[in-house]
Amino acid sequence: MRTNQKLYLGFILSFALFLGSFSSSYADDGKSWPMFMRDARHSAISPAELEPPLDMIWSFEADASIYGSPVINGNIVFFASISGTIYAINIETAEEVWTFEADNEVISTPAIYKNRLYIGDKNGMFYCLDTSSGQLLWKFTATGKIVSSPTIYRDIIYVASNDMYLYALNPLKGSLLWKTSLSKKTSETGIYSSPAFSDDKVFVAKKAYTLYALDSSKGNVLWSFNTDSAVYSSPVIEDGMLYVGGYDRKIYAIDTKKGKLKWSVLLDEWVYASPVVYDDIVIVATKDGYIKGLKSRNGKELWSVHLGSAISSTVAVSDDGIGYIGTEYGDFVAINLEKGKILWKELVPDDGFHSSAAIADGKVFIGTMNGMLISWGKGKD
Repeated sequence: MRTNQKLYLGFILSFALFLGSFSSSYADDGKSWPMFMRDARHSAISPAELEPPLDMIWSFEADASIYGSPVINGNIVFFASISGTIYAINIETAEEVWTFEADNEVISTPAIYKNRLYIGDKNGMFYCLDTSSGQLLWKFTATGKIVSSPTIYRDIIYVASNDMYLYALNPLKGSLLWKTSLSKKTSETGIYSSPAFSDDKVFVAKKAYTLYALDSSKGNVLWSFNTDSAVYSSPVIEDGMLYVGGYDRKIYAIDTKKGKLKWSVLLDEWVYASPVVYDDIVIVATKDGYIKGLKSRNGKELWSVHLGSAISSTVAVSDDGIGYIGTEYGDFVAINLEKGKILWKELVPDDGFHSSAAIADGKVFIGTMNGMLISWGKGKD
């Protein structure tokens, strides 16, 4: 009896330590957005509510265009400009806390884990910085550009490179755990998709028409699925299904266990942004300016709304089902995702959005093509 009791207490202690370690990365309280599309399965949904209309709280001028998305940890928002400058900005005052200069251009989104920031550049350098000071803790060198955003889960950081490798790294030391080649052809042009994680598998798409599922601990390929054209979109995982869009103008729904196609839908234009799943609705944005809501079960179109110009941005969703997204013309838009109804929009004159938004602490943050980081929220009474 005592032995069983000790085993039970040991299990409870181990589980509590695991949860503590996980929650120390970021608290799931709506006050953080630690990586591209918020989490490892790319939900892009915040547990915080954020109802429009919103006011521009502040804007911060960076030294160049912002292609990647901001991430938030504590009272700091982090982002990169295409020039290679990494910024840490106070979330309330927009005051610069620190900057770090990468060796080359940066177009991806950072990731935050245990008070460390991770990001790659077009020289193939992958950096780990201290979030409080910006001090370089370590760097890892790939043999091709890094334009994909990193994903972190269970003490492993996954990052893809245009050398056609997916790398798994120790986030504290930067040591290589494994790497897997996703091509035997030197002519292939890279990986722009960000890896997603679910059920001990990591999923990633290379530009050249192929989506992969790999064993997360060893890196061996479990299955692959071929699309009909290039893929820039990142995979999204929900209830055992994977959703991804392509330049073939299709959105795909694929079973995550065996890589079997459940359905695909041909849209009016190609898909650059990543889909998002909210309340059994697959939200997808197209390059001709439409956002569509599709039934997750069969791909049937539920609604469609046109935002007026091309869309490269991925929607960020608040807990009350409102999606926030920017257009290339400069409109920042809030949409009711259940009904496909535009609730509010604001034009940023002579600018546009490639960056995707991040929601935290009752505000939404997004970068612009002219190098402005903007904070939207409720104005003070």
